[in-house]
Amino acid sequence: MHVIGFRQWDVFTGQALGGNPLGIFPEADGLDTEMMQALTREMNLSECTFICGGGNGHYKVRIFTPDREMVFAGHPVVGTAAFIFAELESSTATLELELMRDVVSVQHLERHGRQLVSFNSPPVTWHDPLEDPELAMRLTGLQAQQLETSLPVGMLDVGPTYCIVPVKDRAALEAASCDFSALRELYRLTGFDQLTVYCREPYAPEAQFSTRMFAPMHGVVEDPATGSSACCLAAYLRRTGQLVLPAGELHGLDQGYSMQRPARIWFSVEDQDGVESIRIAGEALEVASGEFRI
Repeated sequence: MHVIGFRQWDVFTGQALGGNPLGIFPEADGLDTEMMQALTREMNLSECTFICGGGNGHYKVRIFTPDREMVFAGHPVVGTAAFIFAELESSTATLELELMRDVVSVQHLERHGRQLVSFNSPPVTWHDPLEDPELAMRLTGLQAQQLETSLPVGMLDVGPTYCIVPVKDRAALEAASCDFSALRELYRLTGFDQLTVYCREPYAPEAQFSTRMFAPMHGVVEDPATGSSACCLAAYLRRTGQLVLPAGELHGLDQGYSMQRPARIWFSVEDQDGVESIRIAGEALEVASGEFRI
């Protein structure tokens, strides 16, 4: 029998049972890919991470959804780094997480009176907008008058790919759903397989935007808080001129309220030597621990 320990952290929240839960397996270097995938399905969370060795500020981390391994995902970066800061690297304020494709730089910082974990986004790629309003309506289950048609339907990727649909207000955001057949059609046409819907109306003070994210093709019907989506949304908002705070300042993005898991993602966008720099930040806390006996 093998005993495999795990922790569970709630990410992009300062309150237990909010935000996006994450399973963390701190001693995973002896596990094979099949076992990591099976453990993630058993946990039945949006994602789990597996720390496969490291130290002295550099750790190798693998990320899985219930359906597949991911090249990059934001809430697992924040949650795993928060765990490492708390338990393995308490004397440092910076880390590097080596993921499947990218090495992500992470910082522990204080902003807005909160202890935040912040990471530099991998590069975000802007693709041609979706020029099919009927497909946008089908994707979201909304009518034309509920969409913000003055703005493009964005197609952006940061490894994970997102179709970003702007809607008029929070009522439209709450009414949105993801039509699986339309999403499969989008994937067939474009290769994009996740849907982000957002509006310029927050749920809570200090935020400027609200969002929902749907990823049924990854085994996640709806996600409570999505860092990689926030990376793409930050780039989209900057490109379309919607950011109201100075460059480098943290904007607030609300997610998870439709799932009774309120979450706050902080993000900033600025140019550094002519290159777009996006940072994502959030709180995280441990809520459970245990072990599998297999």
